[in-house]
Amino acid sequence: MAEPKRISRIRKPEQMSLEAWQVALRRQFAQEQKFRVKNIGAEPVFSEFHVTNPQTGKTYRVAVRGERLGDNYCSCPDFATNTLGTCKHVEFTLAKLRRQRGAKAAGALVHSLWLTGQVRTRFLEKEAAIITETQQRNEKSQGTM
Repeated sequence: MAEPKRISRIRKPEQMSLEAWQVALRRQFAQEQKFRVKNIGAEPVFSEFHVTNPQTGKTYRVAVRGERLGDNYCSCPDFATNTLGTCKHVEFTLAKLRRQRGAKAAGALVHSLWLTGQVRTRFLEKEAAIITETQQRNEKSQGTM
């Protein structure tokens, strides 16, 4: 199987929008990385991950919530500023999850449960508990509790 043609990082292909080009570059760059991914959440796919670059030692938090641009989160500076809804850390994590045995079936099942509200309710309950705990910790440290 032939390797896909590399996308230039200095010249935007004419047939691509600026946004599509930038997303494609991040996906391409993610394929070239040797990041380490550790699941720090409770779910196998839609979870929280630490993504570490062994060359720099930097670790970022990635939250996987779906396949679409904007569904996920990364704590890296690129994600915070690029307005694309993705970065190389998110793309690397998604690619790794897609390669896992049974990932396609698990993703489809979780996605359908998410749409019906079963997983979404459980996720939102967990997120609300984390937010409440953080707020209480902040109030306690400020002496307002």
